[in-house]
Amino acid sequence: MGKMSASILTALVMLVGVFAQTALAGGIDNKQNWSARYLATGSRNAATDGVDIAAYNPAGMMFQEDGIGLGLDVHYIWKDYEQKYTDLAAGPVTRDQDEPSIIPGLFATYKSGVWGVFGSITNNGGGGMVKYESGNAITNTIAANFFPAPLTNQKIEAESMYITYTVGGSYRFNEMFSMAAGIRYMDATKDVEAYSDVNTPIGALPLYGAYEEEADGWGWIASLNVKPRNDLLLAFRYESEVDLEFETTLDGNNTALGNVVLAGLGKTPNAKYDRNLPAVLGLGVSWDTNDRLNLNTSFTYYFEEDADWDGDESNVDNSYDIAVSATYSFLDNLRGSIGYMYTDVGMDAKDYGLTEKMSPVLDAHSFFCGLGYDFNPMITVDLGLMVNFYDDETAQADARNPVPVNYEKQNTALALGFAFRF
Repeated sequence: MGKMSASILTALVMLVGVFAQTALAGGIDNKQNWSARYLATGSRNAATDGVDIAAYNPAGMMFQEDGIGLGLDVHYIWKDYEQKYTDLAAGPVTRDQDEPSIIPGLFATYKSGVWGVFGSITNNGGGGMVKYESGNAITNTIAANFFPAPLTNQKIEAESMYITYTVGGSYRFNEMFSMAAGIRYMDATKDVEAYSDVNTPIGALPLYGAYEEEADGWGWIASLNVKPRNDLLLAFRYESEVDLEFETTLDGNNTALGNVVLAGLGKTPNAKYDRNLPAVLGLGVSWDTNDRLNLNTSFTYYFEEDADWDGDESNVDNSYDIAVSATYSFLDNLRGSIGYMYTDVGMDAKDYGLTEKMSPVLDAHSFFCGLGYDFNPMITVDLGLMVNFYDDETAQADARNPVPVNYEKQNTALALGFAFRF
């Protein structure tokens, strides 16, 4: 039995590692969309239902019934990104990408009396898998800064993920107060690959450059719930900053020109830089207006200004999300949800680095809806839909950007979640 459990856990960890490519709701680096119930509501900071509160509100599990809860949630995300600018070779262009992504989340809770334990495996950061088959603003900037002639056959792709393992314990003091605390380990990776042809008097020369950056670090999480009345709950969650020092490894297949360009961008073998994942404060209120209707609101704040980004933190303001949702139980085992969230991301397009130029961070209005069905007391299925409408933004030409670039995007995500209780 022990060997089988270890094998199942290993397989699930590998699943998250392979498919956790992107996340869409959150700050500049921090992301929050991990479960189907999140996509169904947009507001989980004060939730006390579901196994996913192991990540969103672990103190809230102490208001659930005793037992074991296991959850597996999978998102499928359609991503439509566009960049409009004047290409040095082709003139005014629109470069886009529509690479989809798949994100699993794993959750577990165990409660017995006034004690409980929780755990989760989630993707807490990163810009995701993106592919620009005809190049983008980055390859256009490389052409302007490194070569006297325009580049042709431009292609660039990138992937980033911050796999996060969290485990901790919860305790209920009385009918009104509960708390939880835990530790987390984060394994972050970024991969970038670019190609183009360089036109020279002796013909076209291939330019290929690829690199990987890796970092890991430790952090902690604390959660507190206050329930002044049976129908009202106040929730507080704090996630500490995670120190991440990324180290660069170059691809052995890079061309000589590719390595020259990467060196000009500061990407050399074993180069290091700090890009800590910022701390997060989550606040929430849950109100059961009657036996059927629950109203929920969440406020999530990201401390980017305090994070160590090797000085780049001076170019940003702290980001935040604010969300409201309503969940109605049509039957004892069938519920529906709707929600809305506004995201203010504290970064201007003129300050985008390589990561943001691949996957731009923009203010957004997000809408959520979903259904949940309990087959029996042991098995629950949830379906969630999230649509993000982002405000477009233009980076004007300056020393870092040879031409103005307009960034636009829209995302749609569908999630399916399975929860098992014993």
